[in-house]
Amino acid sequence: MIDMIGYIALLLALTAMMSKNIYRLRFIHILSCCFYAVYGIVTYSYPVAVGAILFCGIHIYHLLKLKINYGNLK
Repeated sequence: MIDMIGYIALLLALTAMMSKNIYRLRFIHILSCCFYAVYGIVTYSYPVAVGAILFCGIHIYHLLKLKINYGNLK
């Protein structure tokens, strides 16, 4: 069961990287990072959890920056 969380995170990360739309890429990767963070915490892999949380923050920052600079994101 715990491994499934990691595999879901991996699948989401791969899906994000296949996206041509930067908004969709960042949004899907945020979801992936949430799963990685949970996986890292559950497996006591704190560097994985910290990295995932940092990636979430970076993606949220850039999404907000896109929203401010370009308005409506689609």
